[in-house]
Amino acid sequence: MTQIKKIEDLSPIKKKVEVHLPAEEVALALEQSYAQIQKKAKIKGFRPGKAPRAVLEQYYRADAEEGALRELVNRSYPEAIDESGLLPVSPPEIEVVEFEVTKGLSYSASFEIRPEIEIKGYEGLKLEREKSEVDEKEVGARLDFLRERLARLVPVIESRPLKAGDVAMIDYAGFDGDKNFTGGLIKDYVAEVGQGKLLPEFEKGLLTIARGEKKRIIVRLPDDFPDKNKAGHEVSYEVLLKDFKQKVLPELNDDLAKDLGRHTTLEELKAEIRQEIQKEKEHQVRARLKEQVVDKLCEKNPFPVPEGMTHAELDAMWRSFLNYLQNQGVPPEKAGITPEEFANKNRDVATKRVQSLLLFEAIAKKQNIFVTPEEIDKKFEEMSPATGQAPVTLRKMYESRNLILPLEESLRAEKTLDFVLNTAKIKVKS
Repeated sequence: MTQIKKIEDLSPIKKKVEVHLPAEEVALALEQSYAQIQKKAKIKGFRPGKAPRAVLEQYYRADAEEGALRELVNRSYPEAIDESGLLPVSPPEIEVVEFEVTKGLSYSASFEIRPEIEIKGYEGLKLEREKSEVDEKEVGARLDFLRERLARLVPVIESRPLKAGDVAMIDYAGFDGDKNFTGGLIKDYVAEVGQGKLLPEFEKGLLTIARGEKKRIIVRLPDDFPDKNKAGHEVSYEVLLKDFKQKVLPELNDDLAKDLGRHTTLEELKAEIRQEIQKEKEHQVRARLKEQVVDKLCEKNPFPVPEGMTHAELDAMWRSFLNYLQNQGVPPEKAGITPEEFANKNRDVATKRVQSLLLFEAIAKKQNIFVTPEEIDKKFEEMSPATGQAPVTLRKMYESRNLILPLEESLRAEKTLDFVLNTAKIKVKS
């Protein structure tokens, strides 16, 4: 039977629990461990599964004790946590104090817990926000983006050089000294000129090549080039301009709105674009207000952030980043960043997210803010159009992936932020 001998406070967020298991449990675990080893052990002079315990102890004592210890700790640790009433937010650090068949098992488990925050000063915060009016230039830029999506590529018949706005088809190979670093010749590569998507020196050189001509372009790779082994190097590209086409954008009229399949007139399309931009701006304003809230509350309510929660958030961010790469068709090894580099770069962001979570949890608890089942149903209804799935289908998916609780926590945090912002004194920047 698992017994807690002592609970020690190592810090405001770190606890140490001393656990003891009686000798009979150790004896049983060792017996079971040896039984597992006996089934697989190959010892000269004995058939498989027939070697006696005394012989097994000569050859496999360390393995048996390791297996028994692992089984005892894995079973007893959750029981000890339940008995302690504590809620760890980090994996335990296990230290074995005693492990003998005649005396039992004693070990300590150290782990982090959530900090206790006596939240204060969250009402009447002085905040600043930007204006969120939509500029017609922004509408125009969004229209240009939509026109780009419907652009046609028209063959260039007349004899003229390549120019900005054209789309070129090239064959090329890159060399660092005499070593090819592009995996041979890259054929039929489509390069859009004048959009800032190419290295400036490469694009400048491309504009000097005639159709059907082959030329060498010297480029100094930038210091932040994805391949760090070549960053800052002067390299050369052997380029053949096979052909190029002119991009022709559709006219800015009612036909454009109809081609996009959402409206019958250009003015209706513009109205929708203004609404979309307005929503985006309001979302950005809310995000910046939230940052101010978290910063000010951290000043008024300093508390230690559990490292385990930061690590968990970093892991979640890394998985999200890998999913993004997968959706873009980019192999992780081509991303130019390791998990360690990603963690170092995003540690402050992860810490801020954990602070936000803990602060809003404390406010929600104090103000009795909670999320109703009806609010969760409403969220699925709001998500339905964007995902193309029925609300009931979304709910089943979230339930199968154990995402209902995280969704509820997210909604509660948003309601808590609404409460804080509704009491705040917000000044609009001029």
